[in-house]
Amino acid sequence: MEQSIDFEYLILYLYSACIPLDAGRKLKSQMSKRHWTGLSMKKYLLATALLLLPMPAILAQTFGVKAGLNFPRMLVKDDDETYSDNVKAKLGFHLGGVVEVPLTDALSIEGSVIMSLKGGKFVEEFGDFKYTRSGDLIYISIPVAARYTYDLGDIKLYGLAGPYMAVGISGKYKDKLEYNGDEETNTESVDWGNDSETDDLKRPDAGLFLGAGVRLGNIQAGLWYELGLLNISPYTDNGFKTLNRSFGITAAYFFGNE
Repeated sequence: MEQSIDFEYLILYLYSACIPLDAGRKLKSQMSKRHWTGLSMKKYLLATALLLLPMPAILAQTFGVKAGLNFPRMLVKDDDETYSDNVKAKLGFHLGGVVEVPLTDALSIEGSVIMSLKGGKFVEEFGDFKYTRSGDLIYISIPVAARYTYDLGDIKLYGLAGPYMAVGISGKYKDKLEYNGDEETNTESVDWGNDSETDDLKRPDAGLFLGAGVRLGNIQAGLWYELGLLNISPYTDNGFKTLNRSFGITAAYFFGNE
């Protein structure tokens, strides 16, 4: 006789079986109010954007658009152990504008304002059961990096490093349970905020931005990595933290003087 699956009950069971009860609740909140009180982050983003906006008109010789693929994941840990060993990278995207401000022939400042997908994918298997929880987190990110360019003639090599600041604007989680060829799914929205009891994630994110690539004429292609240093978990007992990690492939087209 075919048996029906109590989806919500089984999800709770899987969490309790995967990791300790408290950690399961915390990991769910990271991979799963709605008011953000981080006024300092808002002020930073506004000030940075205002600083970047006049740069093309005053200093920059090149500005353009960029887009590409992200492979984000999360580091979830506390003082005792790491809970994100089964959190895998997922496919995402980024797109936005970029400006390069020359300082010398080789040294410049590169700033961007981009919309970027972060998050991760938690996968666990129990016999015939496979449970997947996927998080899609949309951020507005502002990396500002020092850039060094090595001119090889027609082709230019570049490397860059600097900080990034970001704010989460939207997010959702999708649970999928597979069993003997059947599957059930459930989707819920992220609760952004600083309350450890009711909210899933804090909106502000910040860290280190690194990149390298090549430029040919007005076309640029490269790789970048974001190392999140700001804990985005509202729950911090026993040093609990969640940090964003993201690797990307990007392409840009620059307008203006070359």
